[in-house]
Amino acid sequence: MALRTACYGTVRWLLQSMRNDHLPGDLETWQLRVRWLVQSGMWDKAWKETMEALPQLQTLAEGGKLVHKVTGELPLSIWMEFFKTMKDGTTQMRPRRQKTPTLNTQVAMSLRSTPPHDSSYLYATRYHTLMNNRPTIIPEDLSKTPPRVIYNAVSIMLNVGQANKALSFFKSYLECLPPSITMSRRKVCLDILHLLVAKWSSQTGLRRLYETRRMMVSLLLIYPTLRPTSTTLFLLLAPLYRAKRCGTVAANVMRAFKRDYGAATEDRRVRRRVVILALKEGRMDIAHKILRAEQSARAWREAATTANADNLQA
Repeated sequence: MALRTACYGTVRWLLQSMRNDHLPGDLETWQLRVRWLVQSGMWDKAWKETMEALPQLQTLAEGGKLVHKVTGELPLSIWMEFFKTMKDGTTQMRPRRQKTPTLNTQVAMSLRSTPPHDSSYLYATRYHTLMNNRPTIIPEDLSKTPPRVIYNAVSIMLNVGQANKALSFFKSYLECLPPSITMSRRKVCLDILHLLVAKWSSQTGLRRLYETRRMMVSLLLIYPTLRPTSTTLFLLLAPLYRAKRCGTVAANVMRAFKRDYGAATEDRRVRRRVVILALKEGRMDIAHKILRAEQSARAWREAATTANADNLQA
């Protein structure tokens, strides 16, 4: 609860109390400690402490049996925690005010300087560190991993240019899932699907559209419980802006989506995108047809709103 609400002072106090009372903790305790450090912006500290405590973690992972001592692998649950990022709203401790550095101090500081830690540099450095220490992924363990952790891992892989590995990793995760999952888990899985569709759609052209659609269908075949939404369709149409017959193809794709996945996959954003593509191609008939559908949908929404207001007054 303290981690969920970003009460990091409370987390520090709880962990310190356990040490003072000589409570050993278990693998989940260490997992929460890593989560606290990573979300607090102390990724390097978390990694250093974890690697130093690796024999202890292997013991905890196997219930006291040092089965993995030879391989030296991190437990998967701990390894996945390092794909998380700083929690939104996390505040750093205010640095102490220091005296103006002398010339010698400035020279020494410049010699110790490291490459700028922008997001792309950090993503790449941490990704390679994690990949060089990747544990054996057991399906049973992967299925228990929170979907938001999978989301973060896929996001980092995409940010460092490892799109195919991100896709393969997500496929492995879907293959491990039980037939029925919660709505919240399904939503995060759909968010991951949208990350991949957006990445595949970042290039233009008809060929890219078809490649993106094949990629999307391959994921849906693995786990049919996932159902595309209007956001999926909106992202899928992105490569058509510089394609020939962009309006015609967009209208056909929208029609096929509605047939396969339901009318809810068409919303105002999708209609607007198809209209823009139709106008670009010069297909005024498609644009007028969609605009008429939008007017009908708006009239229906207004009528429904009026009816609800009348019912409330009655």
